[in-house]
Amino acid sequence: MRTTLQRLDAVFCALLFVIGMMAGSVARAASTTPASVVQETDLRDDRYVDAKILAHLKPGQDVQIIRSEAGWVLIQVSKKSGWVRANTLSGSGAAAAGAATIEGGRSASGNIVATSGIRGLPHTTRYALIIGAGRSVANDMPALTGVSEDIAAARGMAQAMAVPASNIFVLQEQDAGKEGIAHAISGLSAKLHAGDRVFVYFSGYGTQVHQPGAGSCSAALVANDAQAIRTEEWLEWFKPVAAKADKLMVFFDAGQHSPAAAVSWPRLQSKFLPASDGCAATTPDFFTQAVQAGAVPGNLVQITAASGDEAAFSDPLHGSPSTQAWRDCMMGEAQDLDNSGAISIHELAVCAQQKLNRWPGAAVVTVAQAAAVTSDEEVVPAGPVTTLTPAIVAHLQVAGNAALVPGWSTPASAPAGNHGKDGKLTVTAARAALDDILAQRDSRRTVTVTAPASVQIDKDLLQFSVTSSQDGYLYIVLLGSDGESFYLLFPNDLDQGNQIKAGQRFDLPHKSWSITAQGPAGTDKMLVLVTDSPRPLAKLGDSRTGPFLMTLSDGEGRANLQWLLSTSLQQANGQCNGNTLDKRCSDAFGASLVEIVEK
Repeated sequence: MRTTLQRLDAVFCALLFVIGMMAGSVARAASTTPASVVQETDLRDDRYVDAKILAHLKPGQDVQIIRSEAGWVLIQVSKKSGWVRANTLSGSGAAAAGAATIEGGRSASGNIVATSGIRGLPHTTRYALIIGAGRSVANDMPALTGVSEDIAAARGMAQAMAVPASNIFVLQEQDAGKEGIAHAISGLSAKLHAGDRVFVYFSGYGTQVHQPGAGSCSAALVANDAQAIRTEEWLEWFKPVAAKADKLMVFFDAGQHSPAAAVSWPRLQSKFLPASDGCAATTPDFFTQAVQAGAVPGNLVQITAASGDEAAFSDPLHGSPSTQAWRDCMMGEAQDLDNSGAISIHELAVCAQQKLNRWPGAAVVTVAQAAAVTSDEEVVPAGPVTTLTPAIVAHLQVAGNAALVPGWSTPASAPAGNHGKDGKLTVTAARAALDDILAQRDSRRTVTVTAPASVQIDKDLLQFSVTSSQDGYLYIVLLGSDGESFYLLFPNDLDQGNQIKAGQRFDLPHKSWSITAQGPAGTDKMLVLVTDSPRPLAKLGDSRTGPFLMTLSDGEGRANLQWLLSTSLQQANGQCNGNTLDKRCSDAFGASLVEIVEK
């Protein structure tokens, strides 16, 4: 087995499996077949681009094909035998060699269609509820004038999450009283179908109140009618939403604690109202209580503007620094740190925190200093000393599924520090793409894959089965041992019947095709999805190796694969509207990732 460092040429590909077009085994030629060279190439002593060169071949030379492996062909020419790439030959033997192999993405040529232009299309299955409670209709609390800026920023977040304008609901002024908020959440729940996604944003005051009939206190948010909404009440209101939604993401930009000291930046307003009775919150936060009540952590994300012992602030001119930072990162400033092709909640949090750490508000602090003598007997005169200190210290807090990909804005490139000395990514980008897709699954659904832990190269047929807890459509993506080549293993050109029934075992491959392990040695990764609706995989293009659709392994290819597997065919084609009640427009899916060692 050759190491990664030995694979020096960019067009080298690692073969995963050789495909037999009929059930049974991969056919090997018993005798040679004729072919001719169609482009200049080197005859090598092994099927690697850095193998020893035996001869240089020119177009028009006649050769005899002995056998083919991994997109390479063993040929005989002028009493020499060696290996060339299948795409350098023509003739029936060369065509058969190319059709019977799966090759890596780096060797591929084909018409790959970039989907970056459609990834931002709104999804009718996504909703947003934006609550701005910065002005008390009863005039019982000072106005947070920056909340209007936060509402605008939250709209931008929702749009970046592909929420249609018609599905964005905003509560402010008198509509953002406690009763109005409860009514809006109930109305939102009534609109939802199973598998929809929901984003909820709140900007306003936080406080702490006594729990009725209990000796403890609870964190609370303050509505525009000056009524506190305890965490337990939020949880009760959102139970029906969480039961339906594929993903629920909540962003609370409110204070949980009083500032430790006076605010040093003149414009900043604290977003915390201290309790008059000195109550201090002791109950768990929304996410913790939701999980304790049965919510699935993988389907829930909670973002808070500051940690529990820090203050949250509002700038009357620009709104909350935490909200503005998150909005900017969602609109394209975040970096794709793992080169997966998508921006996760974790990567957004890293970006937003970096922006908060550089926030321009700085306090000018003047301290009186007495005369002193330093160790080298230099006299430091008495007088004022001016220093700059941060105006705020806030650390965004994320709980829940930090790998969730909330939207599909074009990410900034990853920093150069993510590459090792050999130029390779320190984290395999292709594997990161599969991990991102897996993180988007509905964790309440189960997809069970029964497959061998290992297979013998040139010997074992790969056979496996899939069982799903839901009816749906089965898709299988294969990532080879080189870590960079993707194939849509199923459905394929030979087998399109990918509908699966709940609880029924689905055995693969079917009789029309088979798979034999063909090396090189290493670990193959197989992502198995059961989706509510068909996926628009034709938009990946028409690049194929044999019957299998193949995707590019560059950043655009990884982004395309993620978006297409996470998007229903009808959503991608703009054929959904708010009246669609069946699963044809659902993006939801269950998934499982398995590893198979070739040895």
